[in-house]
Amino acid sequence: YVFRRAIGGEQTRGYWQIFASLAYAIDPARPFESLVVGLARLHDSYRFPGDDEFRKALEEGDVYGKRVCFHLLERLENHESKEPSDTSQYSIEHIMPQNENLAPEWQKMLGENWRDIQRKWLHRLGNLTLTGYNSKYSDRPFEEKKRMEKGFEESAVRLNKYVRDRSVWTETEMEERGKMLACRALEIWPRVVADEALVKAAELR
Repeated sequence: YVFRRAIGGEQTRGYWQIFASLAYAIDPARPFESLVVGLARLHDSYRFPGDDEFRKALEEGDVYGKRVCFHLLERLENHESKEPSDTSQYSIEHIMPQNENLAPEWQKMLGENWRDIQRKWLHRLGNLTLTGYNSKYSDRPFEEKKRMEKGFEESAVRLNKYVRDRSVWTETEMEERGKMLACRALEIWPRVVADEALVKAAELR
């Protein structure tokens, strides 16, 4: 609930009141059911973001600017893995660099509208990953980032598998990867839904 709202940039003030009211409304005999009903009854300003809303924020939003960005990428990397990556020394990497003066190789790859593409896709989920070699990758051309020593082709980071299998890195690849990662996020942070019958039954008690 809190994570989905953080990704969507929803209001975070007053959570203690919300959680206190939810806790007060929980029925010890039916704790989960009553919690689900309580979440369904929340005021619009504290609603539980739906799947479409969450997906859109992940695919189209400035994820890099969120305080939970590293946590998002770390969970996408390690969720349910019996061989988790040690991300303690990792940092967030922009596959397409942040430098406004992109190298000629990047400009050529992105096309004549490279400035608009960079501005639109730079901080979106599809262009972000984790690495322990951020300073070495720097603003290098995509092919160099892949083939250099410790580059994407040698990376053991699962988030980089899609990247190392691509021959170019354009808005098409960023969009496709963003959609893939957003779908995975929906599985990691599922929405708790109360059907109407359950809510009405609770209101009659």
